[in-house]
Order: sequence, then C-alpha cells, then structure tokens
Amino acid sequence: MDIPFYMLLSKNDALVRNAEVITNNIANTETKGYKQRDLYFRSLATNNGDKRLKGTNSYPYDAYIKYDDTNGAVNYTMGKMDFMFDKPNHYFGVRTKQGIRYSRNGEFHLTREGVLVDNAGNEVVSREGAPIVIESENFEIDDQGAVYAEGLPVGIIGLFEDNGKAIKKVQGDGLYSFNILTDEGIIDEGTLLPINNDARISHGALEGSNVSPIDQMTNLVRINKSIEQISALYSDIANKLNKDIVNKLIGD
Repeated sequence: MDIPFYMLLSKNDALVRNAEVITNNIANTETKGYKQRDLYFRSLATNNGDKRLKGTNSYPYDAYIKYDDTNGAVNYTMGKMDFMFDKPNHYFGVRTKQGIRYSRNGEFHLTREGVLVDNAGNEVVSREGAPIVIESENFEIDDQGAVYAEGLPVGIIGLFEDNGKAIKKVQGDGLYSFNILTDEGIIDEGTLLPINNDARISHGALEGSNVSPIDQMTNLVRINKSIEQISALYSDIANKLNKDIVNKLIGD
C-alpha cells in the first residue's frame, strides 16, 4: 500500500480540526476584542507518500494553538464607559462564576448598586481582584484605570499583562484564563496576572476583532479542497484493496 491509512486519517483529522478553528474565527469577526486563533501541528516525516497529494509524506501530531495578539480595529463610540487598550497583551480582569477571567473587551456599565461590570454582568476587578463600586454619578476613570468619584479615589481597574510566563486558555465569550508558573514550578490558575503600570486605556472606543474574514474564507476553501483530495485517495486505496482481495480469492 502506497499510503498507510493512518497517515490519511491523521492528515484528514488535522484538516478538519483546522477548519473548525477557522470557522470559529469567522464567526467572531464582529466580537469585540476577539483575537484570531491559528492551529499548528508538529509533523513526523516518513518515506511513504503519494505525489498526487502534496505533503502526504509526513503526518501531523501534537496540535497547538497560536493567538494573533495584534490589536483589532478601533471602533469609536464616544461612550463614557467604553475603553480599549493601546497595546496588545494587556487585559481587564472580570469575576465569573468560575473565578477570575481576562478580557480585551472594555464595554462596561454600572449596576443599580454602582458595581462596575462588563456587558455580560461580570464584575470588573481592581488590581487586587476586588469589585469596584462607584456610588456617585459624578465620576471619572483616567487612562491608567484609576477611578475617582466626587474627586476622591475609589479604586483602580486592574490592567493586567500576559508577560509570556503563563499558559493562555480560551474560555468562550471573549474570555481567557491563564495558568501561571510559580517559582516552585507549580501551575496555579488562581493567581492574578501581573499588573502593568505602563498600560494605558483609551476612552470612548472599543477594540474590534482582528480577524480578516477574507483571509479566513480563503484558507477554509483551500482546506476543503485538501479534504476532497484525501477523500479521493481513500476511494483509490479502497478500490485497490478490493481488487487485491478479489484477485487473491480467485487465485486461491
């Protein structure tokens, strides 16, 4: 057999999984602060292959996700409670039922009790992970996240940084969690990300998705064509196997 079935299965599985990631990117074209995700595979080389399908002399394994952390487009809203980061790798912290999660979406509002929350109702947290309560309509938030009500400080919005020492996990709804490696080498999801004192937020603007729908659609078309090629090879191999079995039976 020219191409082992396991190679085709592995290749097909990789293409299907990549198509799922791309489809998710396309679905989040309008999601505020969404970062494009790209699926990569490490490959093992083999001497087996078929010239009809480029690249079948290796098979993929050990998939991993890479995030495009470049800033998305700026959407100017002029809203008093709309904020976006000037640079990548900075995050707001929000408290969900599952614990602290991180987001690039700075679309906030106040509850009736004056608690600062995101558009899903999650509490926006301070540098210490505490809720921020603003009990006055006369308040200001500066570009470092410091909150003042009636001219008095009431808290500082946590402007956290992914400094490359944590493992990012997608949690859905534009939220992320980070597993942080401590000095003892223990992975701790409960530890807050470090604060970046140089982080700045712009007022009256929201960060859009950084997905290019045209590029993603082009990639999806290419992947679907590759899946069709593999399907054709499946058919060729199956036909060859059937003929070999029939010939062997006749010969016996």
